[in-house]
Amino acid sequence: MGYGFYLKVYAPSVNVPQADKHLYIPTGTDYDQLITMLSDKKMVRSIEDFKWVANQMDLPDHVHPGRYKLEKNMSNRALVTLLRSGKQDPVKLVINKLRLKEDLAGFVSRNLEVDSADLIYSLDDDTYLQQFGIDAENSMGLFIPNTYEFYWNTNTQQFLERMKKEYDRFWTPERLSGARLLGLTPLQVLTLASIVEEETNYNDEKSRVAGVYINRVHNNMLLQADPTVKFAIKDFSIKT
Repeated sequence: MGYGFYLKVYAPSVNVPQADKHLYIPTGTDYDQLITMLSDKKMVRSIEDFKWVANQMDLPDHVHPGRYKLEKNMSNRALVTLLRSGKQDPVKLVINKLRLKEDLAGFVSRNLEVDSADLIYSLDDDTYLQQFGIDAENSMGLFIPNTYEFYWNTNTQQFLERMKKEYDRFWTPERLSGARLLGLTPLQVLTLASIVEEETNYNDEKSRVAGVYINRVHNNMLLQADPTVKFAIKDFSIKT
């Protein structure tokens, strides 16, 4: 009986996936759905033993959505303790060169629970975007390239609220002052920076290229920038 108790509670019982050592519990998942998922994916040695431990530890009333890291030789007790605590393993999201809303939405939805269609729809909705001080035309300017940590079960509203907070944090008084000296708004600075980034891969050239475009803006001239054509037709494979 003692050995049987050990096997149920303390023995290594969790099958850790090789490709991604995480268990993902979607928002809205209840206990029965969790058990079905664990059983279908064969993530525990004995689903009946897991259920026994889960009931003893009151897991049915404490199922939390999220991304949970599984450890080698994990027992049923350790897994139940982790899931009951809701202690997620955060996702590191590296936002870098994402040119289009479709690119951004696809990238985010592959890493978070954010729905890609919902994100695109939100970024095209002027009324919705008023809360973030932007509109559909310049909504991509909200996303400052950097590495961010998110919980996997982040939704569209939470994602955009976080990006707005990071945007406001980036635009310090010193940076805002620098933009005013150039006669540009923060979003115009970001737009110009994205054009320069697409124009050349050489860091030594970027200040000179930016200077050319800033002079054209000050002289009310057309930018005549090749990247703007690529962006307009959504084809970045064009060689110029």
